[in-house]
Amino acid sequence: MTLKNALLSLLFFLLLGVPSFAANYTPAIDYVFDSNTYTDMTSFVTWQAVPSGTSIFASYQFGFQAGNGGYIGTQIYSNGQKKAIFSIWDVDGFPLSAQPNEAWCQRFGGEGLGAQCLIDYPWVANREYKLVVRKHSTLADGVIWQGIITDTTTGVQTGIGSIKVGNINTYQGFGSLNGYHSNNFHEYFLQGTQDCPLHPYSKIQWRGPYVLDGTQMASKATAVYLDCSLVNISSPSKGIVILEEGPGTVVTNPNGKILWDTPIVTPSITPSPTKLPSIEPTATTVPTIVPTGPACKLGDANHDGTISLADYSVWRSIFIKQ
Repeated sequence: MTLKNALLSLLFFLLLGVPSFAANYTPAIDYVFDSNTYTDMTSFVTWQAVPSGTSIFASYQFGFQAGNGGYIGTQIYSNGQKKAIFSIWDVDGFPLSAQPNEAWCQRFGGEGLGAQCLIDYPWVANREYKLVVRKHSTLADGVIWQGIITDTTTGVQTGIGSIKVGNINTYQGFGSLNGYHSNNFHEYFLQGTQDCPLHPYSKIQWRGPYVLDGTQMASKATAVYLDCSLVNISSPSKGIVILEEGPGTVVTNPNGKILWDTPIVTPSITPSPTKLPSIEPTATTVPTIVPTGPACKLGDANHDGTISLADYSVWRSIFIKQ
């Protein structure tokens, strides 16, 4: 994906909007996967520097084949309250096409329309959390998608909620997740038009993202900045990105910097013919019978000089054992 396409991809999501929140100088990572469609996506998030008195959203954003998208992530509010969130927008031209599937989820409006699940979730700084979006079940009239968060320290898994999406055109539900429309963003929300130099310092690390139940990582990641010089995106290694914003932040990677671009290569493995073990027949050992009586007659197994049922019993016992 070119820088132009990466920016268009990000613009696609920003135009959809973050419900109820105003975007503020958002640094983002645009991702590409080798294949285009999936039924699950996984990201890991760690809050490394958490300011007080401000509202910040650490989000992983995804798209569907039908053309819309959604997001999953964690938040902190200016009053210190912490949340986990999972949302899906309606598809344009199909009002009410995303519906809450849990009692605590609801419809949202403001910057786009859709369904949203928002729960209290007291995440802990410097602890990694696993975020999963997955196809839960298929119905005649749509598909249910689920958002899940897991504390990787305690192993406790929490369902953020589930959302039912209706069938759109030829798609079952909204189709599959689109591997060319996914990104992380780091947003100061509820600050209105506050200048970015006034934002307190924050730092969030992301690992991944992954698809196919965590077995395949994004093959390409590109840094994207909007409006503010006090932001930075770094990548100490493939699969790890760190987003910083606020006073003291120094830009180490310019806008449009490709952080990694290593397509997943599936090795071509030619199966070797199965070599069957060579099994040689084992020779049957016939017990040696030492004559103890008169000269043997043919069939005289017990060598008593006569051929009788007693000889039959001897021969029978020998051959049955074989």
